[in-house]
Amino acid sequence: AGPAIAVLSVTLSESMLSSVLFPFLPWLVRDLGVPADSVALYSGLLSSAFNVSSLAGAVVWGRLSDVHGRLPVLALGLGSNAVSMVLLGLSASFPQAVAARLVAGCLNGNAGIARAAMREMTTEETRAHGFGLMSLAYGVGFFLGTNIG
Repeated sequence: AGPAIAVLSVTLSESMLSSVLFPFLPWLVRDLGVPADSVALYSGLLSSAFNVSSLAGAVVWGRLSDVHGRLPVLALGLGSNAVSMVLLGLSASFPQAVAARLVAGCLNGNAGIARAAMREMTTEETRAHGFGLMSLAYGVGFFLGTNIG
C-alpha cells in the first residue's frame, strides 16, 4: 500500500502543479511587465511551458527510472517541482518565469513513471482499480490546485 500511496501522491501533486497557476496567472503575467493587450497570449505561453518541456524530459526520466527504480526518480521529480515553484515565485521578469516552468518540466517525468509504477504494482485483476485511483487523484489535484491558487 505504501508505494501505491506514493504514486497517487505524485499524481495528485502533478495536477496541482499544473493547475495552481490558473486563478492568478493573468495578474502574474501583468505584474511581470507584459502589456495589457498581450496578457492572454503570454498567459498561455507560461501555462503551457511546463507541459511542453515535460515532453523533452520524459524519455530521459523514464530511462533513469528503469535503471535506478521508479520511487527514487519520482522523489527527485517531486523535489524539482518544489524548487521550480519557488523559482517561479521569485521570478522578476516574464523570461525568468518561463525559464522556471521550462526547467520544472524538463526535470520532471513523473506522469509516465507513475503510470509505469502503477502497472508494476497491480495485477491484471486490480489494474483497472489502480488506474481509476490515479484518475481520481489527478482530478482531486486539479481541483485543489485551482482552489489553492
